[in-house]
Amino acid sequence: FAALYPLISAAFALCMVVLVTVIGERWGTRIGGLVGTIPSLLLIALIFIGLDNGPESAASSASIVILEMGANITFLSLYLLTIHRGIIQALIASMSVWALISYLILVTGGFGIAGNSLLYFLMLITNLALLKNIGISSTPIKIKYSLKELSFRGILGGTAIGSAVFLSKIGGPVIGGIFAVFPAIFLSTMIIYSLKHDIGVPRAMGKSMTLGSLNVFSYALTASLTFPVWGIWLGTVSSLSASIITSLLLLRFTKRNLR
Repeated sequence: FAALYPLISAAFALCMVVLVTVIGERWGTRIGGLVGTIPSLLLIALIFIGLDNGPESAASSASIVILEMGANITFLSLYLLTIHRGIIQALIASMSVWALISYLILVTGGFGIAGNSLLYFLMLITNLALLKNIGISSTPIKIKYSLKELSFRGILGGTAIGSAVFLSKIGGPVIGGIFAVFPAIFLSTMIIYSLKHDIGVPRAMGKSMTLGSLNVFSYALTASLTFPVWGIWLGTVSSLSASIITSLLLLRFTKRNLR
């Protein structure tokens, strides 16, 4: 399984990056951001970790994922707040903070399911407050797509995820949890949108993705609770069900409350 894990994850990432950016441009950042946080890559990561090391190890990684999503949305917020200074400066600032938070998670090993969940929600509330003046939209963006452009989007995302997945195989559950949700899709989506559109588009997409991180949280929380009891496959089904319900609730919430 170890040899197939990075390849399958990279292939999924390639498809997801293309899908997320195209949906965001065709149907607006409200839907695009939620699609971008569908935990498809996490699903694959936890299955492979479970098959290689057992469901308990996958559950431990899922618990770390809860806290690591706080690092990911902090990365997004800092990128969005500094993008006016240029893409390179924004990437350096946001990835540096992501690396620092991830290092602290690695050193501490997390704080259990309850502690990780509490810290995630504190970071979610803080980051949404920082992004309160940014709106999201259902308005499509008119654009023509070339095969070259779509290929670039896919290769960028696939390469980033493939590298992250390879690193996750080197360590234990904590490193596995950190790199299982390495923000490659966030990163590649922001770079693509920043290069292609004015500053308002990546900001709107990023805010939608920040709120959509609840999809990943619900998946990781359910997985951390069900994998040791129900096993990999039933745990995956239950986690995916929880994420789908969360997505539908978020879609309804954003339609009513965010424009």
